[in-house]
Amino acid sequence: MFAESWSYHPMGMLVLLIFLSVAAVSVFPKTWKRAIAQLIEDNAAVFNRVYFAFVFTFVGFGVIRALQHFANLY
Repeated sequence: MFAESWSYHPMGMLVLLIFLSVAAVSVFPKTWKRAIAQLIEDNAAVFNRVYFAFVFTFVGFGVIRALQHFANLY
């Protein structure tokens, strides 16, 4: 039901990709996990900006959609 998911909230596919990435990393060898953790720590500023942009966009889309929905009720 990817089409329905996309029409409901386009960022849902990105959340699914994040979940699949975390699941994949969980089965990687410890050395790979450490390398990924080090990469994230070394680029913390970039990851923090991307995280903030994702959360802002995700919540903003939901708020705008909710306001449109409630506006159509009245």
